[in-house]
Amino acid sequence: MSFDAHLIHTCTIKRAGKLTNVYGNTKNLYGPLYTDVPCRLVEKVQRGIDASKAVASFVTTYMLLVNSDTDLIPEDQISDIILESGIEAGYTFTVKSVLIRRGKAARHKSAVLESVHG
Repeated sequence: MSFDAHLIHTCTIKRAGKLTNVYGNTKNLYGPLYTDVPCRLVEKVQRGIDASKAVASFVTTYMLLVNSDTDLIPEDQISDIILESGIEAGYTFTVKSVLIRRGKAARHKSAVLESVHG
């Protein structure tokens, strides 16, 4: 089975462009770089934080797998993730790091994701 057969989801990769206002302040403005990118979203770890709080808090770490030739760098955003059921995941993530997985050649890239709120 080829690696491409494991990429059962699709997503949009957004990259930031710098927007400068009249006061010289810059802001990242994200725009779509690629759409309908074959990928696989994997939930890696879920852990509780600060058990002393009255309300339980959890952090979930996600990993995104893409082909080795996909242009993906830290600080890109991943959105519009369509799962194998055809339903959108409903999350937007920021790429925290990108790891190239190699055999005799680059096989695929793994990206560690962080959820974006707000």
